[in-house]
Amino acid sequence: MATNLTSLVWGHAEGIRRQLGYAQMLMGHNPGLWLGSSQIFPRDLQLIHAQPVEFLDKSQKERFSHLRNLVYKKRDEENTSVVLGWTRESDGSCEAAVLQGGGTIHPQKEDSDEFNLCVGEKLQVQINFLPGSGTPFDWGFLSCVPAKTRIFRGPSQTCKEDPWDAMILYDCVVSPGAFHNVQRIATRKWDILLLKVCDKDFTHPWLVVNMRDTGAAEQLGPEHEVSIQ
Repeated sequence: MATNLTSLVWGHAEGIRRQLGYAQMLMGHNPGLWLGSSQIFPRDLQLIHAQPVEFLDKSQKERFSHLRNLVYKKRDEENTSVVLGWTRESDGSCEAAVLQGGGTIHPQKEDSDEFNLCVGEKLQVQINFLPGSGTPFDWGFLSCVPAKTRIFRGPSQTCKEDPWDAMILYDCVVSPGAFHNVQRIATRKWDILLLKVCDKDFTHPWLVVNMRDTGAAEQLGPEHEVSIQ
């Protein structure tokens, strides 16, 4: 398990797929490399070890599903939602907004950015469909609230210069748009595992590694924003 992810070189999309797969395997063998002393929930391990969903497209670099946006409201304009693309450049500010919105980061950096002018509303993950998966759309959004987000700093085994951090989003549901017409997705809630790749070619660095169906969406109650166990 001493292999460094950045030493695994193939064609770009194939290389990234294998790097993600290796990181998931490493996480499965030793989740403490990422989760450290933070509490590990049974659903975390179930997500890490879950079988891949059949519709997730990883066929080419441009088709990798990824964390796309942070949606928030300015404190003095709470009737208006603002969409901030979660890019490599805005990563620190977006993490700060998640922390401010009730999410957790393990461990939190001492020099973390501040984002004190907003009320976090949701994180949006763009899911790209595999061609031929029986859906009438190419992609759609799943989203969750910041309070149901945990970020874990990555180990040096992934990349010495810029380790691959991990993120778990709990109880994601469809955002308005294409997914509402895909019953097998729209009627369910999903846990999503993402890794932040160090490859600078990715404008949106948080890539989806795995997803897990965690039940019927209508089972979400008022308490779903805080309970992730």
